[in-house]
Amino acid sequence: MKKSQFIILIGVFVALVADNGRSVLANADSIPPRTLLVSKHLQNVPFEEVLPGIAAIKTIASNGTTLIALRIKPSFFRFGVTKQFDPKGNWVAEIGKEQNAQVAFNGGFFKISKKGHKVPVGLLMIEDIQFSSAWKKSGGYLIFRDGNISILQTAGNPVPQADLVLQSKPVLIEPGGTWAMNANQAIPKKRTLVCIDGEGNFIVVAIVEGGLSLFEAGWLMRGKEVGGFFNCDSAIAMDGGGSTQIWVKDRPDLSFRGGTTVQNAVTIQPR
Repeated sequence: MKKSQFIILIGVFVALVADNGRSVLANADSIPPRTLLVSKHLQNVPFEEVLPGIAAIKTIASNGTTLIALRIKPSFFRFGVTKQFDPKGNWVAEIGKEQNAQVAFNGGFFKISKKGHKVPVGLLMIEDIQFSSAWKKSGGYLIFRDGNISILQTAGNPVPQADLVLQSKPVLIEPGGTWAMNANQAIPKKRTLVCIDGEGNFIVVAIVEGGLSLFEAGWLMRGKEVGGFFNCDSAIAMDGGGSTQIWVKDRPDLSFRGGTTVQNAVTIQPR
């Protein structure tokens, strides 16, 4: 084989590997077993409308993984990011009720100050007021601008100028459906994940029992053709573990308290 032919073949291989973000760790033959089990289970559990513009699933897979998922039509609602009103943090349900919301779930990361107060980590911007510094390279942005919602990697992009910006990590799927995860610690935990799906719906998934690793949970947000379920065009993880919590007004069956109060929450209110 001539050197030029070899170089062309290598180039074709690299292009195929990079296509749509499906690296060696991201093709259909590499589906994490626990993700595949949950995904197959979900295919037999239809979304049910719980409010105009909101459909929900709550299910328990055979491995004990319990999740609550909401599929929300953005045109029906106003989205907000709300800080704690108690310096030591609030439960998501408290924030949701205080904001007269229909839905609330935990947002970004936080730390605890010497006074015991919860302080945001990563960029938190509400109505053009910046409450914390942005990570320069890690994670990504959940952006609410003029009624539109988007997810953007931190690296290579300027800090967004928008009504509301919540920085979290990691980005699971980049816009266009490109798989963004490149590591797997394989530690199953409770997770809160959000995405914009291929039809423009906003989806929030709270894995509230059993747990999945970030790699497994991220894969679940992908399309069914590669063993995922939620068909996300882009997706990002919120704070997880004890922070994972979700509240749906008048629906305790679709709500989960979590293990700790949080510094901020995403709220969804009727227009």
